[in-house]
Amino acid sequence: MAIDNFLKLDGIAGEATQRDHRGAIELLSWSWGMTNESPAGGGGSGAGRAKAQSLLFVHRYDAASPPLLRHAASGRHIASAVLSARRSGGGARDFLKITLKGVMVVAVQMADNGDGPVEQVALNFAEIAFDYTPQSPRGSAGTPVRVGWNVRTSQVT
Repeated sequence: MAIDNFLKLDGIAGEATQRDHRGAIELLSWSWGMTNESPAGGGGSGAGRAKAQSLLFVHRYDAASPPLLRHAASGRHIASAVLSARRSGGGARDFLKITLKGVMVVAVQMADNGDGPVEQVALNFAEIAFDYTPQSPRGSAGTPVRVGWNVRTSQVT
């Protein structure tokens, strides 16, 4: 099943024209992760401190590209960002929203994938929250599930 992904960054306009996502950046792909290493042979005796990885996304070069480069070069922060994922097709509704606060563009890398220029961008952040809304086979929304994490304090919300 095809998925459409969008990223809305405060103060940075993309070129998406889809309903509910106008002005967002249309993403080709994205990834994020975290690690929590424990000592070898620890047997689960204690948890380490979780470490966030950058949120990486790839998009076609567009109107958002120059401001992203400016933010990376200057170190200027972005108040918030929202990444939305939805299944493609008519009546599509977001099933995943990832909200970032205290965002910083830490890397921008350009390439040509044979279909025009694309960028891979890395974002670091102070807080992240995931809102997942299950959907029935007919597309009706279930009860949303939320988890958040403050990267600075390592507090889960």
